[in-house]
Amino acid sequence: MADYTEQLALDFDPFDPDLPTGHFFPGGGRQELLDQLIEYCCYSSALAVVTGPLGSGKTTISQWLSLSLDDDFVPVQVQAELFMTAEQLVESICRELQLEVSPGGGRAELLGRIDDY
Repeated sequence: MADYTEQLALDFDPFDPDLPTGHFFPGGGRQELLDQLIEYCCYSSALAVVTGPLGSGKTTISQWLSLSLDDDFVPVQVQAELFMTAEQLVESICRELQLEVSPGGGRAELLGRIDDY
């Protein structure tokens, strides 16, 4: 499978999840998705979620979204798991925001912390 980098004469593996990329390819609907996310972040108070298969560009979109938003925004990137509960997701967000939460506080307390933030 790794032979594709040689066959395509690539200098790097574009699907390497640890590869920081400065490249953004706007084709394939990616620019439209980025524009929609920027608009959503600016005019909605709801949570925006981007999902997709490995190598589809989620991390790159997230990085470019962070660069496109004003300093007033606090983007949080969470590595969601397939069987993650809603409470575990909210706990991950709290951890990324470095919010103190009491053990066993429950989803309501976690959401309250995020809301206070």
